Amino acid sequence: MIFIALTLCGCSGLPMPTTQTDTPTNTEDTVEARHGVGRASMLENVHTAFFDICVRDAYLCAVYDGIQAPAKHMLLAVEVVLNNTTDMDAPMFDTDFQIQWGTEDFAVPVTYQSNQQADRLLEDSYTLRSHSKVEGVLLYAVPQGISDFQMVYQEYDDREILGDLFIISIHAKSQSE
Repeated sequence: MIFIALTLCGCSGLPMPTTQTDTPTNTEDTVEARHGVGRASMLENVHTAFFDICVRDAYLCAVYDGIQAPAKHMLLAVEVVLNNTTDMDAPMFDTDFQIQWGTEDFAVPVTYQSNQQADRLLEDSYTLRSHSKVEGVLLYAVPQGISDFQMVYQEYDDREILGDLFIISIHAKSQSE
């Protein structure tokens, strides 16, 4: 069962795009939503209405560039590539991508309401320019002992009408692996 905190997800402030650049041909498989839901795994290219996203790597660590995991937690570093495939700039927020495990447990990046920054971390808000690419790390505090997660992204437009839901399965290795 997937639990989603929809109030924190999206790409709000944009109308649904009417034109998109063709999905680039690359070595990753491309996943699109079927019947409103797109399911993918790491290294698969996920094609949303606003951008493509690929989770390149995920690992667990106790400290990330000076950011310490809270007690009984680890930091989950998720390396992503975002590629805007539209003719519109897209306002992005760290809460656009939530991590879930179990049936109702989730986390938003540590940058949410904390202004913590470190090398390669995506900022809490930024603009994904038209036809441009951004690479970086989303960092989450997660309970110790868990290595399988789902990254969730829910589309919604400037009228806050929900679009497709995307779920990317992630298996994080320990940083020492």
